[in-house]
Amino acid sequence: MATKEGLTRDEAREAIGILALKEDNLKNIVTSVMILLFAVVALFTSIIIALNRNLPYSFFLDFLYFIAMIVTLLILIFVLFSAINSKLKSIEETMKELAKRYNLEEFLNAVSGKK
Repeated sequence: MATKEGLTRDEAREAIGILALKEDNLKNIVTSVMILLFAVVALFTSIIIALNRNLPYSFFLDFLYFIAMIVTLLILIFVLFSAINSKLKSIEETMKELAKRYNLEEFLNAVSGKK
């Protein structure tokens, strides 16, 4: 029997499963992007240090560059986490709403790994 939204219980179950996969995929994307950012910072830091070896005050310049890259990296991570966290909250709220509407809380807990 279809509901007023046009979803059957099985379709709601499928939608919750898809949303749970989407939530897991977003978490994997965040982890991958963070690893990539750290790799880029490490690469550029080593290149700049190698290029500045013969300059006077090269240690001081390298240190300032390293600090600037760390600050930039922290800002990027904060922005990334804020954007992804808001999207994850939206996905989780939609899953909970669907589960409550179609009495699928037990299924939601099983799909999302909660007990």
